[in-house]
Amino acid sequence: MDAMRSLQWIALLEKIDRRHLEATWVYPSVPKDHLQVLLHRINMDAPRPDKFFVKFQDAWVYASHPLVATEAVVVVASKCFDPEKYAALLDVLVGEFEAASSSPLALLRVYLELLTAGQYTNPSTNVSFVWNKNQAIAPYVPTAYTLQTFMHMFQDDSAIVWLAILAKKRVVVVSDTVDELLETTRCLPQFAWHRQDWNILRPFTRLTRAELHDLDAIGVYIAGVLVADLVQASAPPPYDVLVDVSKRSVVVAEGAAGLLFAGMAWHNECTEFVARLRRHHQHDANHVLDDVANKTLGLIDSLRTNALTTVDGIEEPLMWAVAVAEELV
Repeated sequence: MDAMRSLQWIALLEKIDRRHLEATWVYPSVPKDHLQVLLHRINMDAPRPDKFFVKFQDAWVYASHPLVATEAVVVVASKCFDPEKYAALLDVLVGEFEAASSSPLALLRVYLELLTAGQYTNPSTNVSFVWNKNQAIAPYVPTAYTLQTFMHMFQDDSAIVWLAILAKKRVVVVSDTVDELLETTRCLPQFAWHRQDWNILRPFTRLTRAELHDLDAIGVYIAGVLVADLVQASAPPPYDVLVDVSKRSVVVAEGAAGLLFAGMAWHNECTEFVARLRRHHQHDANHVLDDVANKTLGLIDSLRTNALTTVDGIEEPLMWAVAVAEELV
């Protein structure tokens, strides 16, 4: 997607009286509820990773690391998911902002050049950014924390998460750090690689009323929550599967257990498949992703065959849920 259709807004956040970050400049404008959610997420006690990306409604929001001198933060909102691309863009924006004596006009200059020309170049500094440089598939395959990483951490319980995502169930990930939330939630849609759907991600949410309403509106999600926010919340976010990164545990909600463990055929099959992948240490992350994707397509093909050839169709609740998710019935 080109810059004109992707970029939504840009903002400069600065500390007023050395307190919380506030928006001191935006272009062209930021919806009020989006800004409130962003400020609540970014003004937190927990350390914030260098690559900070969150989603609210239809906007992916990317924030720079705080500037050394002023602790200001540059933020870009987009319709597209691509953390590495926007991290590179933020580096350019921050560099131009600092070179221009912290003038937001430098941010505006870069932003408008991208909208009109699809690239930005500063001949004085040799700084450049080409919008369409990254491959489209790149953001879906993180290199640091992969599906293979997740399987080694959660072992056989990985199969529960896999099947829950295939059945389009609500998955909530909890951790003590934002960094772990972003890494873990980002890799989980790979369990349904054929869908290529990262819009279900809410990598970091603080359980405000607006955020809970957003979760309710999308219905199916993979959401990240800090343990500290979960403890203080009046009610936990609705979930079918809870993934606790710190405890390396997976908990299935009572209402979803009957579906995910019904019949046990797929559960046992996927658990054995995960165990086999973990034993093959020579496999790299891409190989594991390919194996999971092929296995998933095999399961879906078997559903398609059953739906077309058997009198009773698909009776097992889990298989039926996946068939509905894949629009086979």
